[in-house]
Amino acid sequence: MSLEVLEVAAVAGQFEVQVAGQGLPATGPGQCWLAQPADLAGLPLPVFPLDLGDGRYAFWVTAQELTQPGSPLAEIGPGWQLPVFGPVGRKWLPPGNEGHLLVAAADPGRAWPVARLALGLGWAIAWLWRFRVPEWAAQILPPAVEFHAGRPSPELIDWADVILIDHPEPTTYLKDLRGLGRLRQTGRAFACQTPPMPCGFGGCQACWAQTRTGRSLMCVEGPWVSL
Repeated sequence: MSLEVLEVAAVAGQFEVQVAGQGLPATGPGQCWLAQPADLAGLPLPVFPLDLGDGRYAFWVTAQELTQPGSPLAEIGPGWQLPVFGPVGRKWLPPGNEGHLLVAAADPGRAWPVARLALGLGWAIAWLWRFRVPEWAAQILPPAVEFHAGRPSPELIDWADVILIDHPEPTTYLKDLRGLGRLRQTGRAFACQTPPMPCGFGGCQACWAQTRTGRSLMCVEGPWVSL
């Protein structure tokens, strides 16, 4: 399927891409599309859509994803046709009807669609950055989201019922937080892992990643998995 690019808007180093497409399969929370490069020899790029209604969607990407050679989004602009396929992965919802969600992510692309859903379900949301609050935070995230930077306090860890981690090495990041509050309890931390997913349906067996229960295929059982 192909999507028409409506707008690419820059917000403090992040880019919101708005697209339009009718008759797309419904994408559940936590699932993604795979944007296919024009050069079929390249690897698809996972993007996490927000449904804006009326056949319009938006997703957030970084400057690197828009400029790196071989990216299906390189030099993308209004009027482009963006081939995508999916949805990929399993639908993921925070357990329970409401609670406290702590997000540890450097950019909004993968975590914000899930966090926004949780916010709409009545969850309280706090966002944690390892070093400092980035410029884009106040321009993308609503006032209902609390901001934190640096090493979290045990009180913040105790506050969180669920922790979302979007980090290049999520297990290493989680080890840095172990021992704080109730984080030593299992089943509370989830990470987004998006290794190369060439086929999107588990046929090529290329997207294995380590989870709390063993190795899993991210295009089928991910990309949000329990650590």
